[in-house]
Amino acid sequence: MTRLLALLPLLLPVAVAQTDVSALKEFQEVCKKEADRLWGVSLCGRLLLVDPRSRSTVATVRDPESKFEDRDGVFVGTLPPEIQLDNTSVRWGADEWAMVLLPLPNDAFSRIRLLAHESFHRVQPGLNLNASDAADGHLDTEAGRLWPRMELRALAQALRLEGDAARTATRDALLFRAAAAEKSESALEIQEGLAEYTGTVVALRTTSESIARVARAVEAFEDQTAYSRSFAYATGPAFGLLLDRYAGDWRKKLTRDSDLAQVLGSAVGFRPGPNPIDRAQRYGFRAVAADEQARESRRQILLA
Repeated sequence: MTRLLALLPLLLPVAVAQTDVSALKEFQEVCKKEADRLWGVSLCGRLLLVDPRSRSTVATVRDPESKFEDRDGVFVGTLPPEIQLDNTSVRWGADEWAMVLLPLPNDAFSRIRLLAHESFHRVQPGLNLNASDAADGHLDTEAGRLWPRMELRALAQALRLEGDAARTATRDALLFRAAAAEKSESALEIQEGLAEYTGTVVALRTTSESIARVARAVEAFEDQTAYSRSFAYATGPAFGLLLDRYAGDWRKKLTRDSDLAQVLGSAVGFRPGPNPIDRAQRYGFRAVAADEQARESRRQILLA
């Protein structure tokens, strides 16, 4: 087998490297160790790594048309042109496949998180957790960005802290969520937030990283130029990890219509306060409000 592995790069299509094969095998081992710990079903299954330029593909199992070649336990070939390329779950033949586009991240945490995220999408419909997307364009407006930025800051603190301080920061995050004028994030937090939470938990268990890395990512998301269609990638892992802390069996009760903020609120005894601005001052509210006003002014100049 050692000799075969040494020759494998010479046999694979140019766009598919030995590192991609190794990453696929790495994730298969991660899957076996994880088993069904999170959702009662294994994330192991049909997974495609696809080079978007050549459509060269490495798969965990044989393709529906049996055209891929078996290369030391993985299957290599070219994805048919009718299959749309994206990081997603796709129907190919009679089955659902997780698809991840190459190149993969070099960082082990990011790589495993991505593969587990897309693998969750493959099993998501069977868990009754595939939610429809909701319009969230307001998240890219001045009014729509202000309270989400406060929420991100409070969530990052909640992840870092312990005891009463963490619970207080969690309630602050929920207070800022409640202060938002529109509340259309819940569907995307089920659809994409749970997938990102799943990837994050699997990566945390598999690597030497700690929850501090997740807190940094939540905090860093504030600097994103656009929140629409992506906010749940920050809040999903944060809500999920906090629910793991405060309501261990929360995953068993979820449906596609669940609101993660409401579930977390019940777990920490949250009650909306009369004036969220008072609490927001602890998280730099004035500076953020001024920053968003300046951003909106620049946007209006560009639109003029």
